[in-house]
Amino acid sequence: MRFTTGSDIRIPAGALRISIGEDGEPTADPIVPQLRTDMWPHWLLEAVDAVPAARSAADEVARLGAVPERDEAALDLALGAELRATMRAITASAFAIDSFYSSVKERSPAHPHAELWRAHRTSRHAQVYETIRYSLKLRNPGAQEIRERIRELFRFRDWAVHPGSQFRDPIVRADVDAGVDWHFVVFRADNAVVAVAKTVSMMDVLVERMLRGSEELRRSHAGARKAMTQVLEAYDQAQLPAFPRTEEPEATGS
Repeated sequence: MRFTTGSDIRIPAGALRISIGEDGEPTADPIVPQLRTDMWPHWLLEAVDAVPAARSAADEVARLGAVPERDEAALDLALGAELRATMRAITASAFAIDSFYSSVKERSPAHPHAELWRAHRTSRHAQVYETIRYSLKLRNPGAQEIRERIRELFRFRDWAVHPGSQFRDPIVRADVDAGVDWHFVVFRADNAVVAVAKTVSMMDVLVERMLRGSEELRRSHAGARKAMTQVLEAYDQAQLPAFPRTEEPEATGS
C-alpha cells in the first residue's frame, strides 16, 4: 500500500474479525485500511505549473508581434498556447478551491443554510465561500477579501468553461497591434500570474485556519500543511509574486 502526501488513512469499522477454528485456535482476518486523498494540493500544483507555460507563450507572442514581416501562423499558435496555459492556471486554481471546500465540508458539521441553498439554487461560489467561512470561523476584514477572490476566480472559470458563442467586438492587444477575440485578452499570462498568486496566498491562510474548525479538521491540519509546503516550494521555484506567509502574524486579518 502506498500512502502519499494529502492522504488520510483509517481502519474501517468491523475490519477486525476474529474467529475460532476447528482446532479451537483464534484466527484474525487481514485488516485492510481505507484511504482518502484530498485533491486540492494536486490542482494547486497544476495551477502553479501552468504559469511558466503561459509566460513562455506570452514572450513568444511579444517576439513574433514585434517583427515587421511576422509569421502570422506562428503568432496564432503562440496566442493559442498562451490562452490554453492561462485557462489551465485559472481553472486549476478554481478546482483547487472547490476541492478544498469539499474536504472541509466532509470534515465539518453541515452549514445551517445548506437546505436553503439547494432550494434557491444558490451560486456555487457563494456556497463554497459560506461553507469555508462558517467551518473555519473566518472573520473580517480577511473574510471579505477571501469572498471576493473566490467570486472573481469562479467568474474567470465560468468564462473558460461556459464561454458562449456570441459575437463581440474585438479588443486591441498592443503586443500584436491588432484587435482580437476577448478570450485572448482575458486569458493572458498576466492574469494567470495574478490568479495563481491570489489563490495560493489565500490557500496558505485557509490551511492554517483549519485549526479553528472541527476536531477532524484539526487532526487533518498537519497533513494539509505538509501538502501546502510542497505547493509553496513549487510556487517559489516558478518565481511568482512574493506574499507574507502564515507564519508571520501580520499576514492575514481573516
